[in-house]
Amino acid sequence: MIISNYLRMRLIKPTEDRLMAQGRAQARAETEQQIAEILAEANRRVQEWDRRRMRAILLDQPFYEPPPDLTKP
Repeated sequence: MIISNYLRMRLIKPTEDRLMAQGRAQARAETEQQIAEILAEANRRVQEWDRRRMRAILLDQPFYEPPPDLTKP
C-alpha cells in the first residue's frame, strides 16, 4: 500500500497533472482562435457597412441602412 501510494504521488500524479495542463492550454488556444475569428468577422461586417455609408456621404445620397447587428452570426 505504501509503495503504491508513493508511486502514485511520484509518477502517476505528476503525469496526470501535466496532461491536464496540456489539455487546458489546448482548449484555451482553441477558444482564443474562435474569438479571434468572430472578432475578425464582426470587424469585416462593420467595415463593409462603413464603406457603404461613406460612399453615400461622398455622393450626397441618403443612407438609411442601420449598422450591422453583431449579435447574429
